[in-house]
Amino acid sequence: MKPFKLDQQPKIKTGFKTPDDYFEGFESSVMQQLQPRPKVIKLKSKPYWWYAAAAVLAISLSVPAVRVLTSTKNQPDESALERYFAYTNIPEEQLVELLEKEDIEKIQIDYQLEDAAIEETLPAAAIEHYIID
Repeated sequence: MKPFKLDQQPKIKTGFKTPDDYFEGFESSVMQQLQPRPKVIKLKSKPYWWYAAAAVLAISLSVPAVRVLTSTKNQPDESALERYFAYTNIPEEQLVELLEKEDIEKIQIDYQLEDAAIEETLPAAAIEHYIID
């Protein structure tokens, strides 16, 4: 490889040149471009904050409504409660202690049985036993 010396080689021109009198008119052209522009007045301005307030109001009102509509009450029906208490070994005295007075009054059952229905289900010896005791 032969030695390369920068000072001895012909220089290549870059191709960039400034036009004649460019810097003389530069200041006036920049100042002309920086002149204040006239104020622009909008013909119809939209109050965007009203839209935001309406959206917040709609969401705040719809959240409780959705909760009420989608919530399911997981309360068992009366027959399920009766079956539960019938198959558990809780004494009646403890159940009475746990119930309130209104609940106990609701439990009162009025049986209207006819004599013929009782005689059909119980044998004659059992009826005499219950009458005697």
